[in-house]
Amino acid sequence: GRRGEFDSQGAANVAVVRQNGVYRAWYSGLYREPGSEWPRSGAIPYVRVGYAESVDGIHFKKKSLGLSSFRKNDNTNLVAGLPATPIYRPIVPTGMHIDSADPDPARRYKFLTWTGGRPVRKRADAAEEVDEQTWTLWTSPDGLRWREASRGGIQYPGGMPSSFSPQSMFHDPDESDPARKYKAYGFVGLNNDRRGAGYGYSPDAIDWIADPANPIFDSWARATPVVRNGKVQQIHDVVVWKHHQYYMALYQYQRSATDMTIELAMSRDGENFTYIQSGSEVVHRGAAGEWDSDEIAPSVPLVDEDEIKMYYSGYRFSETDLIEGERACGLATLRLDGYTHLTLEDGQEQGSATTILVDRGSATELFINASCADGSRIEVELIESESDGVLPGFSREECTPITTDSLGHRVGWGNRRLADVRNASFRIRFHLTSGGTSPELYSFGFGQAADK
Repeated sequence: GRRGEFDSQGAANVAVVRQNGVYRAWYSGLYREPGSEWPRSGAIPYVRVGYAESVDGIHFKKKSLGLSSFRKNDNTNLVAGLPATPIYRPIVPTGMHIDSADPDPARRYKFLTWTGGRPVRKRADAAEEVDEQTWTLWTSPDGLRWREASRGGIQYPGGMPSSFSPQSMFHDPDESDPARKYKAYGFVGLNNDRRGAGYGYSPDAIDWIADPANPIFDSWARATPVVRNGKVQQIHDVVVWKHHQYYMALYQYQRSATDMTIELAMSRDGENFTYIQSGSEVVHRGAAGEWDSDEIAPSVPLVDEDEIKMYYSGYRFSETDLIEGERACGLATLRLDGYTHLTLEDGQEQGSATTILVDRGSATELFINASCADGSRIEVELIESESDGVLPGFSREECTPITTDSLGHRVGWGNRRLADVRNASFRIRFHLTSGGTSPELYSFGFGQAADK
């Protein structure tokens, strides 16, 4: 934005969806009095929701949300009706969620805000002052007209952290526990020297409970000790979303005040996460001097047909002041299911990987997402569930080799397909052979004959 506007210091925490051919983006607009510093009382940046649209996912035009006007010399509302005080500082998370499961059309769009810091007030029935911290749900029928939902909040049965900011939220259709149908993830302030990432759950997205096991993401899980007074070597931010049967996570790993990268984790239950190739950046920072050279932060990706769009926040610090700098939003892209892949170890010409036991259900076809080039290939065989023996007719030697690049190779063994397998369950073994380069195996899945 132009000087003095609500997003004049930049845009961050972008959430993008595509509807009817239009890319819709909600973001945090940042404004701070020039020369002020982040921690000082009265100099906390203003954070307010911004909105923009695009026809190509790259060039966005801002549009009004019809919210209260911004005046740079007061603590103006983040959205209409939110009390303005210098203590309560709402943060807009990246997890604006379109909730198709909500039967009420007026609540179809949702996001959470939180009261930043640990505001202190005196309860009417208590002689002492107590710390309080809340989450607030905002709902909308169209993503443009927002209102505060019925009063709820968040409970901390494991003890209140110094802060807990939700950064992603979604309805989980596969969750069997009604109390955990809605899930939210974000950063947890553990003390003045350390952050982690936590998880909260709710039956209705209004009343939340912070998991007593928080933080579920923590630097100790990375076997890296916390360096006191430096706020380094810690997990800083995290977003989580549902991708088929998996819970995927992009987390920001902080090694120093100016060294933060986006890395990958996954889970099968939404509570116990595995780090995938720790130390590997999913989205690489820009070269020295570029707008995103110093720090990048994640958002929930957008699966857009055969491509994954990774919208993210980038930051470049001032050469003279770590508080000053530029913040903006950028785009990186991946192939479908391209968050990570299997490849041969360096120097190896061949290798194999075997899945756990799988149940094919009613599927008649096996598809794999893989890239083979320079003479490399992948062959597939099916393994007995009770032994290590190969199912007759479905060996590596009988498999039609995969030698090209495709998101949906259909696996065949001569004239046979998965439909010809009598066994309901089996394991799958992938054999990778190098040509000039190693093949890359991204994912596999099951489908029907008409699927691609």
